[in-house]
Amino acid sequence: MKVFYDFQIFSLQRRGGISRYFSSLWGELQKHKDFSGELFLGINQTEMDAEIKSVIRINGFRLKDPQWPKTWRLTRRLNTWLCQRQLCKSAAQIYHPTQNWLPQDLRGKTLVITIHDLIYELMPERFAPADPAFLWRPEAIKRAKIILTVSENTKRDLCRIYHVAPSKVFVSPLGCSLTAALKVPKGKTGEKPFLLYVGDRAGYKNFKLLMDVWRRSALLRGGFQLVCFGGAEPTLEESSLPGDVRFCRGDDLMLSELYRTATALVYPSLYEGFGFPVLEAFEFGCPVLTTGCGSLREVAGQAAIYFNPHEADSLLSAITTIINDPARRSAVIAEGHRQKKQFSWQRCAAVTRQAYLAALES
Repeated sequence: MKVFYDFQIFSLQRRGGISRYFSSLWGELQKHKDFSGELFLGINQTEMDAEIKSVIRINGFRLKDPQWPKTWRLTRRLNTWLCQRQLCKSAAQIYHPTQNWLPQDLRGKTLVITIHDLIYELMPERFAPADPAFLWRPEAIKRAKIILTVSENTKRDLCRIYHVAPSKVFVSPLGCSLTAALKVPKGKTGEKPFLLYVGDRAGYKNFKLLMDVWRRSALLRGGFQLVCFGGAEPTLEESSLPGDVRFCRGDDLMLSELYRTATALVYPSLYEGFGFPVLEAFEFGCPVLTTGCGSLREVAGQAAIYFNPHEADSLLSAITTIINDPARRSAVIAEGHRQKKQFSWQRCAAVTRQAYLAALES
């Protein structure tokens, strides 16, 4: 089977969960002899060139970060036009877009899409009404022969909100691309222990709850550092947090070191379609404190300490437990090592291949 993929997510993200999903998926799919992948990368801003190595790339050109905000509308139109032309030329049987936009003419290609979450539909008040996800997703769901979701929770949301037949939906849980086999140095002796937050901080990610706890707890501010990895530049409110707070970006080695040495990962999200950081934390023996919202309880199972996402006292209690109860900490870490074995890119690729075959048969 030959599958055509497009530029969309690589024009939106330098690095990110969906970019990692596709690059890791391709790495496993190419191990199947009947798979051939073709990617129209277009004008993009991705930093994942090394990871995108298991598909044939077409017309890829990366713009530097300062250029992107000034040119994104123009590059979007140009990418759309070029992608339509390339799709018409391609001998691929399946078109699997990396986001929800679709060309008008699929030229006989069978459409397979991935729905990572339905946060736009469940929390529309947190997004602009003109957000492309509102405009494009219903049409993509309607036209798709097969739909992939990354969790059972997202499948349930999809079937309930869009009235999709469950038989049309394949659940392909994600894997962890970071590996504890990396020889990452430990932090220097004597460094202040730290709590780790990973990813975007706006909106439903609920970072404000962690900020509230940080401001209220003199114990945390005095004895711990708060490290926030990834996401946008800190806002004025975030920059004014008291105590030792660090905002940083980096590569997988840096993130791996943070997971390995953190006191705990704090993940206060109000909704997740999957929740990559939880699985990554398990890989490095980092205790997880999270909410259980969306798919988080499905991914974390018994390997996390859960707290109420609307109550600062609940989060503070979870942090206090992981700091002061060594037996509970050890149990959570051990359970995390067991839980992570349920997820792999091999399984994700196997289900995706089944979905492709089902789409062609339909």
